[in-house]
Amino acid sequence: MRAWTTAIGVAITTTVFLSLECSAPAAQHGDRFANMLEFASPRPEHALLDDLVGEFDFEAHFALPGEDASDWRGTTSNVWALGGRFLRCEATSRRGELAIESLRVLGFDPATQRFQSTSFESLSLTHVDASGSFDRDTRTIAFETETKDPASGVRTKTTEVLRILDRDRYVREIWGRGSAGEPLQLVRSSYTRRG
Repeated sequence: MRAWTTAIGVAITTTVFLSLECSAPAAQHGDRFANMLEFASPRPEHALLDDLVGEFDFEAHFALPGEDASDWRGTTSNVWALGGRFLRCEATSRRGELAIESLRVLGFDPATQRFQSTSFESLSLTHVDASGSFDRDTRTIAFETETKDPASGVRTKTTEVLRILDRDRYVREIWGRGSAGEPLQLVRSSYTRRG
């Protein structure tokens, strides 16, 4: 009986939705999608990321509290996706026999006037979201984020500073806070264009 009631509810909802959709003039649908596409077009802010496009080698230095410092080397391929709306960055980093893969997507949200970042990596089953603003004088985006350690549940706020030095070089730094609240650099990665 419950399945029958659900089926009737779905049929009524579908009928109402279709009648509303069909009653709207066809031109209105075209205008709506044209407006959506215009609003979703890449903005001048997207062009600020153009120097990040390409193949890069990088060196990363990790200095995490309570752990020995470690150095990693890797490569990243950064390409525009979805018609220049998002920059897809796929990287592999190595230290000896250990390898980590990561995927990052960067974009600009005109509604918030902030750059957005979503990152995934092979060391985790979750993702990290961040947002930040661009400083044109220093060509820097300061991304703010909060992460949660899946094992301990401890939440940590960090700032990632992405500095575009020129067309062939950029730097990423991740900053946290020490036990006394002092700024603490956790990671510094230097990228150089290949070839």
